[in-house]
Amino acid sequence: MFLTSSKTAMPTRAVLIIALFFVLIACCVSYSTGAHPLILTVVPVQAQDDQKYSSRFSSKPDGGGSWSKIDVPGNPAVRSLYFSDVSTGWVGGWHGEIYRTRDAGQTWQKRDTGLDYEIQKLFFIDDLHGWANAFICHPNLTRMTALLETTDGGETWKTLSNVDADSPQSVNRFVFVNWEEGWGIDGWQNNVVHTLDGGKTWTIQQRREEHGWNSVFFINKQEGWASGQDGIIHTVDGGKTWESQMDGAASLAVGCLDQIAFTDRKNGWVVCRDGALRTTDGGANWKPISNDWKLMLPTVEMLLQESSAKVTYKKS
Repeated sequence: MFLTSSKTAMPTRAVLIIALFFVLIACCVSYSTGAHPLILTVVPVQAQDDQKYSSRFSSKPDGGGSWSKIDVPGNPAVRSLYFSDVSTGWVGGWHGEIYRTRDAGQTWQKRDTGLDYEIQKLFFIDDLHGWANAFICHPNLTRMTALLETTDGGETWKTLSNVDADSPQSVNRFVFVNWEEGWGIDGWQNNVVHTLDGGKTWTIQQRREEHGWNSVFFINKQEGWASGQDGIIHTVDGGKTWESQMDGAASLAVGCLDQIAFTDRKNGWVVCRDGALRTTDGGANWKPISNDWKLMLPTVEMLLQESSAKVTYKKS
């Protein structure tokens, strides 16, 4: 179990959004497809010491009610994580460190990125090729964001960009479909941006309409979705053209659409601040999901506690 100062803890709303997104996607996928996915989640829970914050991993290998804790050596403060399969995963810390496991969290290897930034997002297309988003806010309130790349499974990391977080060149949330092509959301105006060189350069593909986009997801090189306060949009030609599936007014009515993901061209989920929506027809229709799925989670009654972040993964 990790304990860190409350000064470094993530805002509760951000933790809750991440928690709802990852747990929801994995739980619903297992129900709809019969698959056995790896579930990644960040869930706020009450710490024993109210002045400290707790982060730890838990695994649930049996699909039942038993959970076991998994500690990363050194008890780092965990900021992000990503698993490419049930055994291989990475954890990002608050000071530029990234840990890798190849045995489902039994052992971990620490690697430094060379930047004393928070590793806010990790994404891998296989066990070798991945990207990380890193962020820092300096005492003078200057905010910087960096995009990092690895081609050796996280042994070494190369900085692709390190720019002002509000500049057109900054990219935070992203998804890749191969080593070269990917999409993201820029930190300048929350536009959808596109890369064909592995993240070295990005071009605006879909500009914000009014409030901007928060998340983008592609299932292949042609079909993808973006969500945000401007609603939900869909493309079937790699982002050359987009059609609206939900307008901004409807989006604001259900709450800001923070994260979107699909398992195939029909089944998708989007998380908003007050709940979640699901589609089974590629986004043509979106329906609210009952909060009953939360009852599957351990310590779910503490989701709204503001004291700490518990990082878990679950195999069902």
